Amino acid sequence: MKDTTKKRIQQKIIATYVPLRELIFEDNGREVNVVKDFTDYSPVLASVELIIYSFTKANQNIYDQDILNALKRIRRNPLQEFSRSEEDALAFAIQYGISRGLQQKRLAINEIHALLDWLIHEVEGRMQKNENYIEWLGEFFRDNPLKTFNGD
Repeated sequence: MKDTTKKRIQQKIIATYVPLRELIFEDNGREVNVVKDFTDYSPVLASVELIIYSFTKANQNIYDQDILNALKRIRRNPLQEFSRSEEDALAFAIQYGISRGLQQKRLAINEIHALLDWLIHEVEGRMQKNENYIEWLGEFFRDNPLKTFNGD
């Protein structure tokens, strides 16, 4: 990736990132069924999976286990701010995806926990079946190309 392109992307991220603590409501006690109410949660899920896909395209040395580890780190405390360091880059990118999705549809912390649990389950499930989550994402986005992405 060219340095000018990378710098432009970094500036865009800084300009559009809103910390999750400013976007997430307190626990609303609502029982969350991500599968049943998928359309309610799709703005956040789509944003996160698009960011993961984009991140893995730009960083070929990322594996399913790295994604799983980052999701679990975020799940432990979604309001924790990750640094923009190399070590935290994937976790920060996923948080950025959550932030972008929450800017379209605000959710409560229990709903964020349920979404992260669902994503963790998806990655773990593919790994247990010796499938590749990253390859699945690639196939999904190739089969369902995005015409536009809000804010781009």
